Amino acid sequence: GDTVVLYTDGATEAMNAKEDEFGFENVVKAVREKEDTSAQVLLDNVIARIEEFVDGAVQHDDLTIIAVKIG
Repeated sequence: GDTVVLYTDGATEAMNAKEDEFGFENVVKAVREKEDTSAQVLLDNVIARIEEFVDGAVQHDDLTIIAVKIG
């Protein structure tokens, strides 16, 4: 029943127009919101939360996230 989420720094360093970063805490929050769902739903939620936060601001880093459910 474990979940593993791997991500590049593009997730935590995603910036909004004010140049605020999404941050580690928000990645963890997004994962915990859907931790009891499938890996795809969890992944979709993390990406949606990041996209909502940046609100269309141009990003200067790649974004890679992998979610794996074990068990």
